[in-house]
Amino acid sequence: TRFLSQTPPQPERRRQLENPLLLFLRCLALLLMALAFARPYLDQPTTAATGDEPESYTVVLLDRSASMGREGLWDQAKAHANDYLSNAPDSEVVSVGLFDETLGWLPDGRRVDPAVAKAAVSALTPDAVTFRSTQTGAALARAAEDVTEWRDRGASEGRTIQGTILLISDFHVGSRLDRLESAAWPEGVELQTH
Repeated sequence: TRFLSQTPPQPERRRQLENPLLLFLRCLALLLMALAFARPYLDQPTTAATGDEPESYTVVLLDRSASMGREGLWDQAKAHANDYLSNAPDSEVVSVGLFDETLGWLPDGRRVDPAVAKAAVSALTPDAVTFRSTQTGAALARAAEDVTEWRDRGASEGRTIQGTILLISDFHVGSRLDRLESAAWPEGVELQTH
């Protein structure tokens, strides 16, 4: 200790965040990225079938073209959809689509349990009917693709899924089916009509 001089101890300075807002924004960005990557897993329905019996996935297609605007026809179509959804098992996964020239999914009726889908259908007003023509073939082809995609997703997870499309329409003479003529119907997808 002869060659070293003693220095007084330095007081420890506490570290403080220089910019807490920046830290918060960075954490928020990380959280949003994590949610974005988790989206395919969050898109799955909250209910699932138990046991070894196959699960069911049904697409309910409601025709909303101009011909459905005739008196009482839209209410009948909604009633058919609600009857089906009322009798569907809770384990069934359902999507509800409205179609005319295009197919659009109900925001609250996409891959949900039947009770949620029924509430979405019940909330539809007569304003949902458009003045457009009917492209039934295009809507059926897109619905079949959706059922096939859901079934393939289940198969990759070791689940067996039965796919059904429930078409509710007045089957107006002018509805176009040409898209179905050029595409093969997927195997194992059942079509029911009302």
